[in-house]
Amino acid sequence: MKKNYFVKGAGVLLIVAALIFSSVAINAETANENAISLISNPTQNWQLPIETSGRAILWDQYDTDGSNGLSHADVTAIGYQRALLDDFEIPAGETWILTDLHSLNLWNTMQPGVGTNFHLEFWSDNAGAPGSLIVTATTASYTETATGRTWFSRPEFEIEYIYEPIVLGSGVYWIYAFVIGPENCFWMAKQDVIWGSECWTDYQDIPPMGPGSIIFGAAYDLAFQLTGELEQPAVPAICCEGDLNWVDVPAGGTVTGQFDVCNCGEEGSLLDYEVVSWPEWGNWTIDPITGTGIMAGDCVTITVTVVAPPEKKKTFTGSVKIINLADPDDFCEIDVSLTTPRARYINNPFFLRILERFENIFAILKILF
Repeated sequence: MKKNYFVKGAGVLLIVAALIFSSVAINAETANENAISLISNPTQNWQLPIETSGRAILWDQYDTDGSNGLSHADVTAIGYQRALLDDFEIPAGETWILTDLHSLNLWNTMQPGVGTNFHLEFWSDNAGAPGSLIVTATTASYTETATGRTWFSRPEFEIEYIYEPIVLGSGVYWIYAFVIGPENCFWMAKQDVIWGSECWTDYQDIPPMGPGSIIFGAAYDLAFQLTGELEQPAVPAICCEGDLNWVDVPAGGTVTGQFDVCNCGEEGSLLDYEVVSWPEWGNWTIDPITGTGIMAGDCVTITVTVVAPPEKKKTFTGSVKIINLADPDDFCEIDVSLTTPRARYINNPFFLRILERFENIFAILKILF
């Protein structure tokens, strides 16, 4: 499977025609407009470059082996609808904004340019088989461009179907598609390489929907590309609010405090954090010490419980460090200070006067005795 890169230009490939079997096969001279496939003795071609410059390609099942074309058409063209399905995959952790599909095709008797539209659906996967409809594409534009190659005495063309953006996350999906035009159309395919699962058919004249090998006698994959834009995830950023400052804490006493961890990153981002360090003095409990999914602009409150050291008349300092798990170099720190009691001085005037009187009495007694 080829996926997830920018193509600067297709190379020149030699397509070697293969002799394929089928009881329903037709050759280049056969003009059965409703044939389900073309799978016999095509013309050999040197492949001309197909323009893909600048496309962000999610999924690439180009090229064709040149020996196989599978029918797909709308009901107005041949009296019954024929749709083809094939699977593709979005890698783990990626989200794609899909905008266009490209495929290689042959009209039964006509020249490229007679098609008018394309029907495209995206389906879920069900253990290697099509699941259920997720979304139907809305057409933005449809074009056909001759590639310069000829198969079965028919000129090949590339469909470029552009649709309104569809966003899909990681996973396996299926396309469900058919061209809209004046006659039967053949979607070029290959038999020698199957990526994922073989293509399926949904032919009204040959029900039910199922793997293509049931009616074609062999498994095929369609020649198509899905392109669009790899969505860059919004970037979170960590910031903290508050401090931890305790005074006159009895030696060995317990204190509590709080501070906030916030996501100050891009809109739509999610912050995962972890408290990774705190002062070595005392006995610390931090809750919650780690967290996930903090939305941009939101905060979570962290509660800290500390059992003070046994030393008296001392000030302890340090910091608590919290990191952004997506980027450990992105962190914040909370300043910490804890002071155990010092010797107390009496500043109350009433008590000072009493002490002065006692001092005077002691002085008189000292003179007398």
